[in-house]
Amino acid sequence: MKLLRFMLPLLLVCISLNAAAWEDLSQQQLEQHKKNALVLDVRTQEEFAQGHVPGAINIPFDEISERLDELLGFKQGDIVVYCRTGKRAEKALTTLTNQGFEQLFHLSGDMQGWQQAKLPIETSQ
Repeated sequence: MKLLRFMLPLLLVCISLNAAAWEDLSQQQLEQHKKNALVLDVRTQEEFAQGHVPGAINIPFDEISERLDELLGFKQGDIVVYCRTGKRAEKALTTLTNQGFEQLFHLSGDMQGWQQAKLPIETSQ
């Protein structure tokens, strides 16, 4: 029981620190601030080629650690991350947080939300 009283507050602190590491950004907010942010699509190259947020760059979530040097110029700037539904974006955001990136945002609704809102899409094909 004593261990539980010690571990529960520690667990809550860890959860709150991770939850505060990035904020959700709406599609409208991204449209307004896109010029000042790096938009990072963490889906596969094939998904990216089929359609992505205009101006986004593509680094698949499972390559983030190996390709951090491509993002170092944005370490102090805003980075908006998205995938198809949010799961890969969360993994990428966790990796970036652990590497010291501070101005991180998650695009609300990810690519599915972007498409449902009928916002512009670029293709690489």
